[in-house]
Amino acid sequence: MAVTTNYVEIISSGTSSSVGGSTKNIDNIYRFRRTTNGNPYNPVHVEAAFQTAIMIPVTNLLSAGYTQSGNSVRSIDDANEVPTMVPRALPGQIALPREPDYVCIRIRMRTALKGKSGRGAKSYSPIAVAHLLGDTITGPCAVLCTAVIAALTAGFTDADGNLWIPVIVSKVQNKLPVGRYDANPTAIIANDVTGFVLNKSVGTMYRRKIRTVT
Repeated sequence: MAVTTNYVEIISSGTSSSVGGSTKNIDNIYRFRRTTNGNPYNPVHVEAAFQTAIMIPVTNLLSAGYTQSGNSVRSIDDANEVPTMVPRALPGQIALPREPDYVCIRIRMRTALKGKSGRGAKSYSPIAVAHLLGDTITGPCAVLCTAVIAALTAGFTDADGNLWIPVIVSKVQNKLPVGRYDANPTAIIANDVTGFVLNKSVGTMYRRKIRTVT
């Protein structure tokens, strides 16, 4: 029996290169729900619409030290679907000295569900030194962040007419496992994102630090 796709997971991958020659892989995971399921589902069309609507505002925010390498798209509804990988080579657009990779702009996500299962966040780096005043983002940086939030809030419509809106998928609620994702039939526990909040101060994401050079 064919599986109807209502939810997709998109992993946007890229690399950040430093002046010293080291590089760091940076991934961001996005999940979306389509508002109707009467149209065809084509992961290539989903990726193309996501790239235009979401990744252009994101790379407008990032340092030129970042280069997007591709997007991976898969249906969460179908545990057997092989992810569709589309190569990209889109650089960050801020050609200025940058902060270390682990210094991140953080955009928090909220849903109608209370508790940790109803929250999420996106962390973006590398960012330009000029976009910070101490540990706080500057006005021009806030404008670019607002554009990212607007893009995420609006979602995107693919070439098949599907409108995809952001969701938070829960694997645990009240400390208990919920849903089923590893085998068909799956049971998806997801909540629509109802709001985004930009942290005006930057955060630290230690797994984005490069290894110690000796």
